[in-house]
Amino acid sequence: MAASSRTATLLVAALLVTAGCTAPTAVSDRERAVADRPSETAAPATATEQPTASDPAETTTGETRTADSDDDTIEARGAPLPVNQTRVFARVQRVLGTNVTPPEYVHVVDRFDNETTATDATDETPTDNTTADPDRRPHLYRFWKLAGVEFESTLTRSERRRIPNGITTLFGGIRLYPPANHTAASIEWVLAHEYVHYVQFKNRRSAELRRALPRSTTDTSFVVRSVIEGAAVFATDAYLRRYADGDRLNSEFYTAYDRRLAPGSRQRYANRQYIAGHRYVASRIDSPARLAAVYERPPRTSEQVLHGYPPGAEPARSLPATANATGSAWRQVGTDTLGEAFVRTALENGLGESRAVRGAAGWGNDTLYTFRRASGNASYAWALRWDDAANASEFAAAFAASLDARAPAANGTWTVDGATIDVRSPGEEWTVVLAGPDEFVRGTNVTVAERNLSVAVGGG
Repeated sequence: MAASSRTATLLVAALLVTAGCTAPTAVSDRERAVADRPSETAAPATATEQPTASDPAETTTGETRTADSDDDTIEARGAPLPVNQTRVFARVQRVLGTNVTPPEYVHVVDRFDNETTATDATDETPTDNTTADPDRRPHLYRFWKLAGVEFESTLTRSERRRIPNGITTLFGGIRLYPPANHTAASIEWVLAHEYVHYVQFKNRRSAELRRALPRSTTDTSFVVRSVIEGAAVFATDAYLRRYADGDRLNSEFYTAYDRRLAPGSRQRYANRQYIAGHRYVASRIDSPARLAAVYERPPRTSEQVLHGYPPGAEPARSLPATANATGSAWRQVGTDTLGEAFVRTALENGLGESRAVRGAAGWGNDTLYTFRRASGNASYAWALRWDDAANASEFAAAFAASLDARAPAANGTWTVDGATIDVRSPGEEWTVVLAGPDEFVRGTNVTVAERNLSVAVGGG
């Protein structure tokens, strides 16, 4: 992204604390959380996950209105809006079975007349407080690139401007960014999608999801975004079937959009949260009025999202691993869990989707350890535990092949973007990827004893 583009995106993010998007945008979970103040912990869902027909619909922490009423007029601002914004909101509420206070306004931004306001607010790459962002988390950004994730935008600026988009703001409104060739139908589904986000954040669903997950990581951020966006796509599809029969479904938009994105790109990783999230939600419930069951008992890993596992199935494996840099020039500065969705994305760049899926299958857990010394780039030890030895071997071979596609191996290691990368298999169920200066990689000892992994960092 050009410097001016990045500046514009950050400016919009600073001015608009957002609660959702239609195409994947540069919206941070940290900024989104400002609009989503924590509420009291919700009671767990029943073991059946789906409420019975007699269960009440979702409740809200705010003032309520009757869902069947169109009396509360929502103000239309900006460029002409070709649909009745008040009626669309009332219909969304009927689909969701909610009755929250309506938003204050819908503002249609004419981005072709106002370049500084809207041009780059719709960039399709997400940035959040755990995802690798070159401005806020440069060490994670570097590892994502070393692992194989492509950061260059797949679409040109002109192509991005032809994608319908929207933002829900902290200030009680919706902003729509229609493409030049927009129709009433394309505006309606974007608006319905944003209204679902508005209801989610009135009910503080994002905060509820974060409380249900153990800690903030790249993998849990994927889970939260998948549930939030998957629920919005699922509900918007239900809206379109009920009120705009014959129009293309919201889920079909993201499937078609995915084909335009490069394999192994961060943009595709973001878009997969919509696609996989929608499939996951659809596997758990049969009506948007039952979304509370997913919010209250969400998946806990991207593995569960990708494979449609209920929350109790295929939990992350224990990860008995330690990393020690004592006596070296390095110090550990952070850890993260990247998850199966990341593994797939990293492998896609150079291998293709089917091989990437096989290479990521059987993910059990992982920890990315980040190390720094007084100067220079960060170094990394990425420890992955697999369900069995066959899965571990499949990943090691796939990751080595993905490295071969980018750089020839020399003496058993690869050099990518100035960093030495090594893939080690210290135990039957373990793989460790080391990345950094040559002295870091060759000076680090990786062993497994009594099923416990030890990473001893050496070198200066």
